[in-house]
Amino acid sequence: MRDLVREKLKSLFQPSFPSAAVYLFVELASSKAAVEVYYLIVRRGPLSSREIIRETMLPEPTIHNALNKLDEMGLIEERGKKQLSRRGGKKAVLWGAV
Repeated sequence: MRDLVREKLKSLFQPSFPSAAVYLFVELASSKAAVEVYYLIVRRGPLSSREIIRETMLPEPTIHNALNKLDEMGLIEERGKKQLSRRGGKKAVLWGAV
């Protein structure tokens, strides 16, 4: 089921045909935030949760719940880490579409 869902979304989720993919995804995930996050990751490439929060203006817990749901569904995966601050600190995980 997971592979079937992934293949359907890959074939439908093109910038020129987002409505069909969004409809299918909403049926599967029942989360508008997850749809928005997935669409952003597909269009922009690997992003950190901080970048997603900044872009979507959704609350941090909502973004993390959406990322967890997408990860559980096998639609996104970790694509490395990125230093977001010049001062150092913890590196942010980059999430990319599978």
